[in-house]
Amino acid sequence: MSAHFETKRGMKVVRYGILSVLCVFFLGKILGGEGVEKSTPSSELVSLNYMDFLKSKFKEGVDREYLICLVDSLLSNEYIDPKVVDMLNDKIQETYVDEWPADTNPYPAHNLYKSWNTLLPHPYKNDICASDTESTFCLTDNYMNCGYGHPFEGVITSRFGWRDGRHHNGIDIDLIRGDTVVSAFRGVVRLAKWTGGYGRTIIIRHHNGLETIYAHLYKFLVKPGDIVDPGQPVARGGNSGASRGSHLHFETRFKGKALNPESLIDFKKFQLHSDSLVIRKTRSGYVAFQPGTLFHKIKGGDYLYKIANQYGVSVNQICKWNGIKRNTILIAGKELKVSN
Repeated sequence: MSAHFETKRGMKVVRYGILSVLCVFFLGKILGGEGVEKSTPSSELVSLNYMDFLKSKFKEGVDREYLICLVDSLLSNEYIDPKVVDMLNDKIQETYVDEWPADTNPYPAHNLYKSWNTLLPHPYKNDICASDTESTFCLTDNYMNCGYGHPFEGVITSRFGWRDGRHHNGIDIDLIRGDTVVSAFRGVVRLAKWTGGYGRTIIIRHHNGLETIYAHLYKFLVKPGDIVDPGQPVARGGNSGASRGSHLHFETRFKGKALNPESLIDFKKFQLHSDSLVIRKTRSGYVAFQPGTLFHKIKGGDYLYKIANQYGVSVNQICKWNGIKRNTILIAGKELKVSN
């Protein structure tokens, strides 16, 4: 992360320098006026030789510090050839707006997983979660072009939580076979294959450590190792595997543990709740929520109806937010999420 912040800080210096250069150039144009004869001594003009010099240096390769020095050296000039400004801007774009400006690992979130499995959907052991407590994660990052694309804008037919005596680890979204399914965030495809009840499945790992799962697909549009952007088509929806009708089964996981997708995504507005997410370790996995969410610490004698009245919410909402049933036994000392 420190390399990422250092890169962003260096980029700000370079961009502010370019902005200063442009200001000097255009102020000179404005203050010079159209009817005033301007004299620009040849010693102050950027010559063709200097342009050739820049091209030669860029061809050899320059680092961030050299680009910053180039910008600084031009700020003292009264006149700057706009071609030089364009050349510097192009070089900055080429150097910094690349595929992986801050992550040079062989795959995303290497420091969290230490593995890359293209065969199994859930290959992770519990020991990778052992030291976790609570962390805040960025979901979007303009610098790395990490926005959000809604997997499919359809109606939810089944939510995260208990269903028919079993825990449903994702969200089911209604679609017609052949509808386009897109990647939610930027990342790398870890798996694209048939995986039992999931049917045809795609799993994408993202830079912050989240993995998104797209199941019951009809056709793959990507393969393992492919870099995908938010909103990029990755598959056609279908009815493969243990499915009772065409739909997209969508999951969000962290270190193999399922998170409620509605903790980070508004499935009515087809957008994120915010650009960050808090993930807290629990005995059985993780719970995800927005920064500022309220929690109630269970005391002896507490029950769901009493807690719901205390916070002005319904029992169903508490069950939904915490992935529990109405008859779940409440354990003193544990916490319940009591706000969205």
